[in-house]
Amino acid sequence: MPRVYSARSYQNPFFNRRRKKIRRISLKIKFLIALVIALIAGLTWALFFNAYFLIGHVNIEGSKLIDQNKIYHIIDQQLQASGFFNQQNIFIFSKSRAKKEILNNFNVKDLRINKNLPDTLVISFTEKTPVAVWLENENYYYIDSDCNVLSQVDSLSVDATRFIILENELNDSLISQSGEGRQVSLATEYVLFGLQASKWAAQEGIGINNIFKINQLEKTMRMQIDAGPHVYFNIDNDEQTQLNKLKILLAEKLNENELSKLNYIDLRFGDKIFLK
Repeated sequence: MPRVYSARSYQNPFFNRRRKKIRRISLKIKFLIALVIALIAGLTWALFFNAYFLIGHVNIEGSKLIDQNKIYHIIDQQLQASGFFNQQNIFIFSKSRAKKEILNNFNVKDLRINKNLPDTLVISFTEKTPVAVWLENENYYYIDSDCNVLSQVDSLSVDATRFIILENELNDSLISQSGEGRQVSLATEYVLFGLQASKWAAQEGIGINNIFKINQLEKTMRMQIDAGPHVYFNIDNDEQTQLNKLKILLAEKLNENELSKLNYIDLRFGDKIFLK
């Protein structure tokens, strides 16, 4: 009788498939996972959604000439900004964003923003020393000797006895963005010229209003003598030479009555002096 091979089973013991063991997660591990998730959710809510950590106080340190209200306004705009992350939360509040905005508006140094838990920001900085006031389009700005804009200032707060005022006679603004701050696109010689002329007038007992009008295209600066004429200077010519000419003219050539009738004194053309 023939053999029926199909009825037989042939297996190679070396190729037997291993049965996979199904591991079941124990209730203890499930409980621990649920506990961790709950703790993370609770901590997230406590830190980022709890009203306890909403910024409610902003302290500013170091402000002398800078209007603090303008810094408060910058911070308030950031706090009220809409977005996925709530900037009112002290942990989420972006210090780098606030620093950038402050430096874009004020030329300060050593700027620091600290977060004092649970709800206070402390903003501290050192003001750079202003030497003059820049005036254009009816806006006033403190500037340093390098023509950096330190801050804007209200016209009523400007002390003309303490600072000279450099006024732009041109319609185009000379203030531009430079790095992290703003700068007046003006040669520093104008600032030095104005400071020296103001000092000279005080030493000579000559009253001036301390406002120096600048026309950068014509390289001209002019000041006005109290109850008298405007005086034109050429910024490219030697300042002391021009002031000496003015001193001689006022001392030897013109009396007070003649001076009051003049419209201007022009010292811009070498040894020549033009009067009108």
